[in-house]
Amino acid sequence: MTIHKTVQERDTPIDRQRVQNALDRINPVELDYDAWLRVGMALKSAGYACAAWEQWSARDPQRFQEGECRRKWDGFHGEGVGIGTLFALARPWEGTVSGAQAGRTAPGKHPAPTADTPDSQLAAFLRAVFEANDIVRIVSKTYLNNGRTAFTRGNDAHTQDALLARISRGGVNALGPFGPAGGWCAANALDGKGVKAANVARYRHTLVESDALPVEEQERLIRALKLPVTTLVHSGGKSIHALVRVDAANRQEFDGRVKRLHEICNKAGLKVDPACKDPGRLTRLPGVLRNGTPQRLLAAHIGCDSWDAWIKHLEAPRAVFTPTRIAGSGPMPEPLFHNGPIPGALGLFIGEDGIGKGWLTLDLLLSCVLGRTVNLHTLGYRGNPMRVVYLCYEDMCPVLEWRLDRICERADIDPGLWRRAESAGLLTVKALPRQPGDGEDDLVPLFRQEEHGAPLFTPFFTALERYLAENQTHLCIIDPLAAAAILANENDNASMNAVAVQLRALAAKTRCTILLTHHTSKAAHGIQHHHAARGGSALPGAARWQLQLAQEQHDGPLFLSISKNSYGKRIFDIQLRREENGVLVELTRRELQLRARELMYKVIAWIKAHPGLVINHNAVKNNCGDAKYLVDAMTEALGAKPKEVYDAIEAARLDALLQVTEMHYKRKLIKRITVPGVTDGPPLTTLTPEENDDDEEEIPFV
Repeated sequence: MTIHKTVQERDTPIDRQRVQNALDRINPVELDYDAWLRVGMALKSAGYACAAWEQWSARDPQRFQEGECRRKWDGFHGEGVGIGTLFALARPWEGTVSGAQAGRTAPGKHPAPTADTPDSQLAAFLRAVFEANDIVRIVSKTYLNNGRTAFTRGNDAHTQDALLARISRGGVNALGPFGPAGGWCAANALDGKGVKAANVARYRHTLVESDALPVEEQERLIRALKLPVTTLVHSGGKSIHALVRVDAANRQEFDGRVKRLHEICNKAGLKVDPACKDPGRLTRLPGVLRNGTPQRLLAAHIGCDSWDAWIKHLEAPRAVFTPTRIAGSGPMPEPLFHNGPIPGALGLFIGEDGIGKGWLTLDLLLSCVLGRTVNLHTLGYRGNPMRVVYLCYEDMCPVLEWRLDRICERADIDPGLWRRAESAGLLTVKALPRQPGDGEDDLVPLFRQEEHGAPLFTPFFTALERYLAENQTHLCIIDPLAAAAILANENDNASMNAVAVQLRALAAKTRCTILLTHHTSKAAHGIQHHHAARGGSALPGAARWQLQLAQEQHDGPLFLSISKNSYGKRIFDIQLRREENGVLVELTRRELQLRARELMYKVIAWIKAHPGLVINHNAVKNNCGDAKYLVDAMTEALGAKPKEVYDAIEAARLDALLQVTEMHYKRKLIKRITVPGVTDGPPLTTLTPEENDDDEEEIPFV
């Protein structure tokens, strides 16, 4: 197999050959799911291409699926698995290994045994535990000493590679013959001068053995503790033998590490035999029979990769679940402003490009810092001035200054008031500099996302969090989100959700309400729904309050709606007028009455001018039949909606300017709207829209 490399050649030629050899040795058929993943992670960490993992995985045709490697590969982001993991996995496969098809189990399941024959299990065990020149003590017989079982000296004159050669020629019994009680080997390599603890050459392993619990529970605890286990062997009796990596430099360090290991195991319920503190302790050999029951190799290289990695795992901060007490938690917080979200919430402003979100934002922040209503009464605030932070990624300072002055002038407010609020620290603005290179700090994003990575907050996000907390800020407006969060794909729900979660946490932590301005999708033109925001649904789902600005006709009125409010009522169709200089003004009750009156007379005039059309009373609600012509005409003239046209007809009826007469039309009895004293002409079939038999059906206004 030829290994494909990326452009970045991270290895030396010798290393590449070693990786090639390791992949050639490891049989994917006999790997469990976790080990298979670790091979991929190791290759990616060393700079290899996914093709190397795919070619190697294809040697397991029963489980190989086209494209599976690529999907997993793209999700690897430096999980701490290096190329050394690959070499460790390759050790049990040095030499010939059976091609039995052990099933790859899902994460969390126990992996299949490393090999399926006694010879291959014993060979795999020796390769995992010892190095080629290590002197290994093998014990094959026992004897009685004062009524107690004792071990013979055994064979302590052979190295690991010599033992492997004997197994390849004569199998397991080449190391024996073994007695009925089974076979053992010392947990660590010896110096060849004796078999006592003082003759241990390297303090690499310690044995963890316990028979106080059922075998299944012993194995579960060993795995749950993530012990750095080199081999896991079923003793053929009542215990599991786990050789745990301690990698001690000397006997003193060995004793200290073993003491800590036993304390942790005992605390977890795995009562370790105290005799296991001996570095020369014997452990069961897999592949050997014990009174007719096989001593089996269950797994190799599980848990943490090393002693240091295990200690780091133990000392990592642990999450603690603390219940939240609801009873007696206090009164419901008041909205931050009229019809607004509560303090510490995440909210959203959405609307099409150029519709006036920036003007609306400035009107609201002026109301909050001045403590008085400005031009938008539905969102107005009256009370003590608030502290507001405004991050403006789209406009320069002179533009904002000019707009704030125009908004104040329209509301008959002295523009000097907002300047004094800025000087007093109530209004804090971070905007584009007046000119490039004028000495002001750049306005940098709060989030950045690298390709195939998760969005990460920038140092500027941390600085903002600190500023909001230290200055006890009430409201922070980020305008727009698309410039504050640089994402690889705005429509990716996972990325948008990661941003929303961070911002929601920022609001909760600082008790500062965070409002984001965002654009609606092109398909959502004129739609007043809280999922009309551009991109994935994660953002409107995370927001607890949403304000929407919509316009059905380009020259028609603007409609302000609170389409989502987790803290109060929703509000729809608040009419705004955009003046020539851009300022948004909420229509007064008097202006709305005059507009409704104007609409009523236009409806009367239109019906009078089209006597041949049959305007069905209920069809006006449904915007269908001949009534559709009327609604379309009123929408074009005044930006009216079907409900407004219907209300205009009702107002005209109350003033006796329109009347309802029953008639049979298209095989139905309908209520036709006519002008009193005007002779009705015959129905005009040439102008009639496509027939709709559901003119009478009641549906909600749209």
